[in-house]
Amino acid sequence: MKIAFLFKRDSHFKAVKSTALRVCAQYNCEATFVGIDSEVLCSQEPYSVIYITKEDLGILSEYDYVIACLGGYLLNCTIAMLKDTDTKVISIFPGIVSHYQLDAFISRLNADQVWLNSKADSELYSKLCRLLKCSNNSILYGMSWIDLSLILKSKSSKENGSGNIIFFEQTGLFLNAEEKLYFKKKLSSIFSKNIKLNFKYKIRDNTNNIYFKELRQSFSKHINVDIVEEITDIETLDAEFYLSISSSAIVEGLLYRKYCFLIVKELIDKDSLEFFRNSKLFLNEDTLIYEDTVDENWLDYRVQSPNKYVNLDAIKKKLPHRFIKGNWITCYLLLALSLSKLNFAIFLFDKEKKKSIVKSIDYLNLRSDFNEME
Repeated sequence: MKIAFLFKRDSHFKAVKSTALRVCAQYNCEATFVGIDSEVLCSQEPYSVIYITKEDLGILSEYDYVIACLGGYLLNCTIAMLKDTDTKVISIFPGIVSHYQLDAFISRLNADQVWLNSKADSELYSKLCRLLKCSNNSILYGMSWIDLSLILKSKSSKENGSGNIIFFEQTGLFLNAEEKLYFKKKLSSIFSKNIKLNFKYKIRDNTNNIYFKELRQSFSKHINVDIVEEITDIETLDAEFYLSISSSAIVEGLLYRKYCFLIVKELIDKDSLEFFRNSKLFLNEDTLIYEDTVDENWLDYRVQSPNKYVNLDAIKKKLPHRFIKGNWITCYLLLALSLSKLNFAIFLFDKEKKKSIVKSIDYLNLRSDFNEME
């Protein structure tokens, strides 16, 4: 069996790498990693990676399966190029998905199979398929980027007691000047009020951003804070606390049975707020507490470790679903009115949400002439 694992960004690579460890162990095959228009060079990883552009996607027809962790545009480019071949395209997610991000779900309707993260995502996707009159091409898989071996090795924080904390930086925050100052003071206060704990401040790759460079320099003055670029598996398992604004790393920490906290509700965007709203993970005070605060119902509904086994042989080629050009208004209103658990105003008045849904519907109509679309 030949399986190609597609990615573009570093978070995509993390997801396909973890997925490959499970799938290739099950089917006793080698993984081929393929970066499409990739911004990431994985030379530091002990894996062979092929780098191609979207014009080279035809080479994937030599594989039995393509497991893709990509955005909607490149995913549908891949599907369009392989539609007349025997290669099956499977879509996975690189991280948590808010249910306000309907475009992320819609753009996967033409994959041969979609592996969904959680019970909540599975319910939403099933509803979308019914509303849009598409066959349901999904399975409940779990969170693809999670390393199952670390879950098995990890000791819960109640057993651990190391006093080590990992703070996961997020560079994709849209903060104004007042919010940036508030965030800096808030995190500094947490460092100061938990002086007996050891913090590893895990940076992201946005090292050229002046704000974050200055932030790290300021935080490094705390005697209990180390600024680090990488976290080893040993450090991941040894940590007692996971701390973040809204990173999907918090989900990893929950599965590793760590004490997990989100710093402050006021600084996260509405997508993250939708995901974490009922989690009870937000800190009330700046002093970290040695107890689990997570809501168990939320945890069961929104978080799931990945399946160890999958049935690739059961996957069939899916007939593409087509939308009449210009019919996005009907779809948009149908979704907004029917998804009662979501905030209707998000869809009715948010121009960016509308634009993303329009794009995702357009992507479903991609043919082999996808080079004309961006």
